Amino acid sequence: MIAFPSRKETRFQSSVRGRLPLLQSRRPLATHRPGAAALLLMLTSMLFTLASCGGGVPAYPGAEGGKNYFETAVDEYGLAKPTFLYSTNNPVFWSLQANKGATLTDPDLCCVVRIDIPKSGSQTMPDLGGKTYSIESRDHMNTFPGSFYVFNTHASVKKKVEAGVISFAAGSSSTGYVSGSFDVVMTDYDSKLATPPRYHLKGSFGFAIGTFGAAYPTPSEAYLQQGKDTYDQNCAQCHTLGKVDTSGGGGTDLSLRGGELALLYPGSIPAHQNLVLDRYAMQNLRIFLNTN
Repeated sequence: MIAFPSRKETRFQSSVRGRLPLLQSRRPLATHRPGAAALLLMLTSMLFTLASCGGGVPAYPGAEGGKNYFETAVDEYGLAKPTFLYSTNNPVFWSLQANKGATLTDPDLCCVVRIDIPKSGSQTMPDLGGKTYSIESRDHMNTFPGSFYVFNTHASVKKKVEAGVISFAAGSSSTGYVSGSFDVVMTDYDSKLATPPRYHLKGSFGFAIGTFGAAYPTPSEAYLQQGKDTYDQNCAQCHTLGKVDTSGGGGTDLSLRGGELALLYPGSIPAHQNLVLDRYAMQNLRIFLNTN
């Protein structure tokens, strides 16, 4: 069995910055009765409501279409691969969402990563084109006026992007097409390790604001089956995996702990029950563990 260190889960108090607006509603916006002022107040209060899963039609659904993309070049954690992308520019906030799901009404639609910028009282957005922002406060560099959230399909705000940069390409428009890149460090406060692990994430994105649809190009789902096969063949006899597998042999529950494999067993798992996994099998395994 993999010997994970044990400790009580790190206590975590969500700050205002760590909470986010609700994009999704069980009914189309048109069926809601409040007037414009009441609606704006209601949506503003949703800034304190968690919305990472649950499906349903977003409050501001936008238009279908556009070759939107969200890709990672460096992923030390093991993120799910987004299959459905959504963006909005509404009176309360501006947002890019990389989701796991098939359609807006998919009941299993869940957020992997989202980038939000709340609107001020004047409902204005900063000019993003050609700008690079720091996630943390740095001298001689503008701090990002929004938040970079990592949910990885789970309802938790304990995966905190606390350092790094996010850049927007020249010509990017908060009301038109926006593209850019990120190079950030995420701290996983969901982890039960004594010191919460940190993971490097680097990638790029491109969104036509106000549109939604399948990620372009749509990623293959083969990695999930490969990760499941690796788990079934090498881990299931001793370990459990949340609600997916409860029949292990008393070993550590590996749910949401895929990222820790690379920290404890870099490159492979030598001398652990005589298992040796190559880096491709390890990556697919940790993504599978992190999404279950």
